Amino acid sequence: MQTLPVPARISLSNILITTDFSDVSKAALPYATSLARQHHARVFLVHVLPSEPYLAMPMEPAPLQTDVLWNTARRDLAEFMPADMVTDVAHEEILGRGEIWMTLSGIILKQAVDLLVIGTHGRRGIRKVVMGSVAENIYRQASCPVLTIGPEAAVSKTRWQPKNVLFPTDFSETSVHALRYALSFAEENEGTLTLLHMIPLTPWQYQ
Repeated sequence: MQTLPVPARISLSNILITTDFSDVSKAALPYATSLARQHHARVFLVHVLPSEPYLAMPMEPAPLQTDVLWNTARRDLAEFMPADMVTDVAHEEILGRGEIWMTLSGIILKQAVDLLVIGTHGRRGIRKVVMGSVAENIYRQASCPVLTIGPEAAVSKTRWQPKNVLFPTDFSETSVHALRYALSFAEENEGTLTLLHMIPLTPWQYQ
């Protein structure tokens, strides 16, 4: 069997984390800051306001000084990240306005983002059909790797150190790209990497 070359360890310089000020996005903070601390990376905390007006009548955009939504979001963004979580992490808050993906993609290019971290609500069934999945739309289009933190993930109040990394693979090229991240996470934390490949059950009785 042909073997794959061992991928080089990853290097992160700029990490972007999105927030909608929910508990889900707050739970993703320790994961982003822990990785930033390990790699001496800068963290960009981003919130995007919708561009659509909230009133039924057409209006010109309000000046930022008098835009209540903008100023409220700017205050919430400044207070969202606890000071003790970023005492030794370079960080910057960015407030944008527009369609979420278009705004994020511009920031990713401008700031040369190496990793995007998203807290996802994990919507299912009709809620996902009606409301969509912001996280899914982003990671399907992002030019950088995306780390999603699900709603059932443990909330870490200390530094995140993955000791047991599970890497499911279907042996595809995309899977190989992800392998170097799994290897790096395990190696940097002196952890264990487990590779998993699933095969469908074969109906032997019909053969």
